[in-house]
Amino acid sequence: IPADKQGQTSNESHLIFAGTIVTKGRGFARVMQTGMSTKFGQIAASIKSIKEPKTPLQKKLEGLTRSIGLIGITISLLVLILSIMSGGFYFHSFLLAISLAVAVVPEGLQAVMTITLALGMREMAKAGAIIRKLSTIEALGSITIIATDKTGTITANKMKVKEVFVEGNTYDEGNLPHSSNHPFNKLMLDGIICSTASLVFVHDHGGYDVLGDPTEGALLFLAHKIGWDPKLIRAKWELIEEIPFDSVTKRMSVIVSKRSTSNTQHMSETYLFSKGAPESILEISKSIMIGEKEETLTPAKIKEIEGMMEKWASRGLRVLAFSYKKISDSKLPGNWKLEINNSQVFLGMVAIHDPPRPEVLDALVKTKKAGIRVVMITGDNPITAEAIGVSTGIMKIGDEILTGDQLDTFSDKDLLVTLPKVKVFARTTPFHKARIVRLYQEMGEVVAVTGDGVNDAVALKTADVGVAMGLVGTDVARETSDMVITDDNFATIVGAIEEGRNIIKHLQNAITYLLSCNVAEAFSLVAGLLAGIPSLFYPIQLLYINLITDGPPALALSFAPKAEHIMHELPSKKMEILSKRNKFFIFSVGTAATIIVLFSYFFFAGSPEFRRTIAFTILALIQSFIFLDVWLSHHSPKKHFKKLLSFIFLLAFITPFATQYLLVTFPSLAQIFKVQVLPTPFFLLLIVVSSAILFFMKIFKAISKWFL
Repeated sequence: IPADKQGQTSNESHLIFAGTIVTKGRGFARVMQTGMSTKFGQIAASIKSIKEPKTPLQKKLEGLTRSIGLIGITISLLVLILSIMSGGFYFHSFLLAISLAVAVVPEGLQAVMTITLALGMREMAKAGAIIRKLSTIEALGSITIIATDKTGTITANKMKVKEVFVEGNTYDEGNLPHSSNHPFNKLMLDGIICSTASLVFVHDHGGYDVLGDPTEGALLFLAHKIGWDPKLIRAKWELIEEIPFDSVTKRMSVIVSKRSTSNTQHMSETYLFSKGAPESILEISKSIMIGEKEETLTPAKIKEIEGMMEKWASRGLRVLAFSYKKISDSKLPGNWKLEINNSQVFLGMVAIHDPPRPEVLDALVKTKKAGIRVVMITGDNPITAEAIGVSTGIMKIGDEILTGDQLDTFSDKDLLVTLPKVKVFARTTPFHKARIVRLYQEMGEVVAVTGDGVNDAVALKTADVGVAMGLVGTDVARETSDMVITDDNFATIVGAIEEGRNIIKHLQNAITYLLSCNVAEAFSLVAGLLAGIPSLFYPIQLLYINLITDGPPALALSFAPKAEHIMHELPSKKMEILSKRNKFFIFSVGTAATIIVLFSYFFFAGSPEFRRTIAFTILALIQSFIFLDVWLSHHSPKKHFKKLLSFIFLLAFITPFATQYLLVTFPSLAQIFKVQVLPTPFFLLLIVVSSAILFFMKIFKAISKWFL
């Protein structure tokens, strides 16, 4: 919670601590402690012994490997007993059981997870999405609702003043008032003085950029266009007090005094300048500036102003109003707070154009196909929000819009009924945003929310994925968030969700591949023992398969192509490491591989050693065809042939064929791995037999498509 800090005593309530963030205001500070002597340093020292908690994804993977380990030990004990019962030597049976235990447990899974996550996060960073917490990856793939800001996220955040309303007249940017005593001049002075933004000349492109809020920057650009120098104008005024923009009051105010040109230190002409949402400025205004006179702000004039507001808002323009008041020096510094909300003079309004980002339209279409709802939560008025919502496709004309005031009248129970119907929330505060996010979560949704202000921290922390703006976001928002987008672009969020889904997909594919191969090895060995074959494989052969045909291809799956239709799938609110379809694939492929291996053992005539060589070779080669199918995410090789031209795929696919060929054709290697030498034509025949697994997988995929 922000705390007020002022005074010059060493009392702790007045101290500013290292590592904290200034939410608003200005000041000077004296350094009293440094390094480990600061509160920040003491906290850093105390957290050294605290272990970093595991992410949900890590916990799920640990649970999976624990289950696999128990199953592997059970199968190994079964193999040990069956091998001894079938007449095998105790030591040989023990080695066989240990080798199977090593083969069944996917020890390469940690490496696969690390590489997959690292590659995915690198791709996200290149696209402008910086992941701050590992657990965000899992949540990204499960998002069902994106609650986004309007300005800078849906829109381009390239603010430009299009029209000005003063004295009841409207002027476009190319035809502004020139009279020296016109209220427009005071309005521009208000826009320059009541602002924290600056124009900075950038030599790279020979123009000015805004340092600070883009809305305030639009006013500075207009001032520069008419020949005013904001820096020189500010130098003529002394800042006495600043009341920063508040998301509740929706305005900012400053009290300034014009510097005297005399040699005395006397200050004269003290003014209060305010700017903000039109309704907020009208609330504190009692009169309106017409020429050099202050006239009463009558209901008729208020209606005229509100009519102009609605006209601009219906065109999607952002409206900003201005007011001022001259303050007597006698009221300073004691009673200035009373002046802010009392009897100000309405100066006029400006309409600021901020066009929707062109890439947002495609991104919104993509979210719709992906089953992700997009809602817009903005501080702008309902008419402006509707215009932007309709133009981007977030909502349709006539759809319901909820305002912050309306939200306050609803109980949580009533809102839970209303929220599914609403796509745009207008004139909201950050507290409304946090409440909306919390209620969506109560409905079972997985929510991503964007934010840039200090007060957005609550919503960012509450959301499943808090997304902070990298360009205009405050330090508080970035530190609270799970992800920072460096270009403040809605399309970048959608791209991050797609990348998150692909990361999870790659992990699932790698696990599916490893377990399919391991199940094939275990089933084949157990089935062989049950069929009366004392030792279908030797321990060294199982370890070879685990080293060559299991690990490297699984690592290669980290570089597999992205699933083209991943954003056509509905999000899973609770991510599963292995879905029912994955489990069916693993056990059906393991069973099919066992059938092919045993069929080959009994079909081909020859000595037991010759037939064991065949069984071992086919089991090793089958795994390359499983790898091919998983690399394509179970899609047809004919339709996705170009994806097979990757160097990494070809290396991982061909290497097992090459090494197996060397084992069964070089006598010295054949002796080490206890296989018989096979002629090359026969080896090619075994490749054809092994490819039969593709036919079985096609059948299994058709079955799972219809029944799972």
